[in-house]
Amino acid sequence: MLAVSATIYFFHYYRLLPDVVASHFDKHGLANGLQTKQTFGEVFLGMTDLFAFLVFGIPTIIAVMPRRLINLPNKEYWLSPEQWAASMRFLSPWFAWFGCAVYAVINLGL
Repeated sequence: MLAVSATIYFFHYYRLLPDVVASHFDKHGLANGLQTKQTFGEVFLGMTDLFAFLVFGIPTIIAVMPRRLINLPNKEYWLSPEQWAASMRFLSPWFAWFGCAVYAVINLGL
């Protein structure tokens, strides 16, 4: 649902953009970087896709990465073979909801 809403939102505003878009701003809020409308759209869509892949893929990434690289309080307990499945069942929905919230803020400006 968020992806469909973001797509509608993007294409609605994309057609309203000028041919050259301010894409970077300094600390005073003044534009200091410009992109063509097409490049801006491609970068925006690419970053949105990358973000969605990373956030919704984090549980899968965690499942295959070495446990020593996972930063988690009391990880010896939570990542032990006895707790692994329960920990993933707990973390996966939280990552998904967090991803939905961040995706909504970034793409829909909520």
